[in-house]
Amino acid sequence: MLKKAVTRTLGLLIFFSATLTVLARDPGAPWIQLNSPHFVVLTDSNEKQARHIAGQLERMRAVFHTLFP
Repeated sequence: MLKKAVTRTLGLLIFFSATLTVLARDPGAPWIQLNSPHFVVLTDSNEKQARHIAGQLERMRAVFHTLFP
């Protein structure tokens, strides 16, 4: 039973490693970097989406800073 679980886990690990390797080689869209006061956002999306993500991160930081000073 343990051997079967280890084999299955190893097979999944190899599958995901191969998949990620293929995806990493796909150049796709160019990556952009956007800096906010507390975060650096790296994305292959557009600048508008990067600004939205940075804004969400800053708001979450403010919430955590308020809740856990």
